[in-house]
Amino acid sequence: ALAASRGALAVSQDNARIAAGECSATIPAGSDTYFPAQKQVHADAMLAKLFTVTYAPTFKVLTDSLSKEQYVLTQCGQVQPSAAAVNAVEALKT
Repeated sequence: ALAASRGALAVSQDNARIAAGECSATIPAGSDTYFPAQKQVHADAMLAKLFTVTYAPTFKVLTDSLSKEQYVLTQCGQVQPSAAAVNAVEALKT
């Protein structure tokens, strides 16, 4: 029940932020993205051994190479991507 109430709170906060113009519920069309190449993180060789950041139009996947964990960072106002969408961008290597 707590997770469901947190989810409702997050949706409520997102709706308020969308209404205030802080977030967008619009999904980019075609090859558009919220993360254009000039704003993407590029790690040097040492950092690249520790983690990677892979970009999709509405979310980023941060993969920690040491712990073999992934973190999905969704753009404000966007729907959480499915596991299949995340795996299409960056499948977790075990």
